[in-house]
Amino acid sequence: MSGLPSDYLAQLQAVFPRRDGPHWWHKVRSQIPTALSAGATWEGILKGTQGYAAYCDRQELTGTPYVKPASNFFDYRTQGWSEDFSIPEKPKSAADQAQEARWAGLRARSAAIRFRDPLAVESADIYETQLRQAERAHAENRRSYGGIAANAVPNVVSMLTQAKRA
Repeated sequence: MSGLPSDYLAQLQAVFPRRDGPHWWHKVRSQIPTALSAGATWEGILKGTQGYAAYCDRQELTGTPYVKPASNFFDYRTQGWSEDFSIPEKPKSAADQAQEARWAGLRARSAAIRFRDPLAVESADIYETQLRQAERAHAENRRSYGGIAANAVPNVVSMLTQAKRA
């Protein structure tokens, strides 16, 4: 069988987690070629086996009767090597969600006045204090520029009115 190393059984035995009970490796000898002829790849089988071994180690199953027998894992009908044994993502705590929401609000406020992005080492409290100062300065600038513009508009209008009269 092309793509199948001659020592495939030894490679699998070296990677597969040990178990308290039989693995029936003699069945695996014929199951791997059958799985390959059914469309599996040697790389996929080996990678799935490594993933299962890591999963058993993380869950502290290695050496217990809860490890799947190799003959069940390598059966082409169940394709145990194709299961996802990755670590599931932990749900975020309420405190983490609140902190993310706070940072999102701070970033929105800073974007509104074009304030700088937070520094990587900066806490939300320090950043918010500096943002408040920048918001106050921004509001004062708007008031002072707004007053100048408001005063300037009547002058322009009166100048145009006077020019029409002349």
